[in-house]
Amino acid sequence: MGTNIAVTVKMEKPEAATEAQKILSVAGAQTEAAGADVKVSADLGKLLNAALADSDAMYKNEGTKVSALYGFGEREVMTAWWNLLSKVDKELKKEKKIEESNMVSAVVKKGIEPAFNFYGIEAQNVTDKAFTMTALLVFYVAYTMWWGFAIFYMFDGIGLSMKKAKVKKEV
Repeated sequence: MGTNIAVTVKMEKPEAATEAQKILSVAGAQTEAAGADVKVSADLGKLLNAALADSDAMYKNEGTKVSALYGFGEREVMTAWWNLLSKVDKELKKEKKIEESNMVSAVVKKGIEPAFNFYGIEAQNVTDKAFTMTALLVFYVAYTMWWGFAIFYMFDGIGLSMKKAKVKKEV
C-alpha cells in the first residue's frame, strides 16, 4: 500500500483495453485508453488487493460475484486481470522497478492463475478419499521400483554394471 505506479501498457486488441479499463476503474485506478494503449495510474497495493479479492472469489467458486461486479463473464474478468498485470509486470521491469514487478508477478502466479485454473472444481478433504490415496501411493512406489529394476537388468544384460573403483597405488 502506498506505492504509486504510472505505466502505459499496450493490449492486443482495443476490446481488451476496454475490459482492462473497466476492471481498473472498479479497483480504484485512474485510467486513460487510446486504442489498444491503456495508461494506468494507481496505488499498487490497492490494485493488487482488488485482483486478489477477485481471485479469492473465483477460487471459492463464487464467480457470479465477480461477474456482477464488472458486467461481463467471470472467466473474461480473470483473463483481463492476467493480461493487464502481465503487461504491467513487463513495464515495471523496463522501468527497473524490480520490487514492484516481483509483487505483481507473485499475484499473477499465486493468485490469478490458480483461481482461473481451479474455478468450478469443488474442494474436497483428502481424508474423505484416504483409501484411494493410499492405494495410489502404494501403486506409485511399486511401479517406480518395477521400472527401476527393469532398467537395472537391461543395463546388466548389455554388460554395463556398477562396481567399486579399483584403488590405484602410486609407485
